[in-house]
Amino acid sequence: MKKDRRTISQQIIDQIISGNEKRYQCYQELRTEPETASPETLQAVNQFLEEWVPLERLLNKTARRTSPRSRGAFNINTLKRMDLFDKEMINQIVQLRKLRNVLIHDIELPDQAQILRCTEEAKALLAQLTGQHDAMADGENGEKNSHAENA
Repeated sequence: MKKDRRTISQQIIDQIISGNEKRYQCYQELRTEPETASPETLQAVNQFLEEWVPLERLLNKTARRTSPRSRGAFNINTLKRMDLFDKEMINQIVQLRKLRNVLIHDIELPDQAQILRCTEEAKALLAQLTGQHDAMADGENGEKNSHAENA
């Protein structure tokens, strides 16, 4: 297991803003200095977060199914243990979360093209997972613990 490289304050911030658009927006406003990024880059960041936050909310909700007492941001290892996502999806979630962490916690912003590429990835992944989540919710009767028993 990889050690979390975020500072304790970054981890606390993540727990507070996870899955909440208004909190993300407030945090971004507090920490972003207008002269540090072009309007286009700031727009790209906002577009990414518009796609990331609902994806993060869905992942938080999914992770809570097996860890009901957990709150805040999802744990990638919990998602792996659930055996709901293939390796490619897990890697995609990890990469998108890394970009999210850079955008939220780091001083320098990646280039606009990279942010926009990841925005499209987050949008596509959210659409895919939303479909899976809806199908799982429909089929939960009697199959609720089948994944947990196989882990």
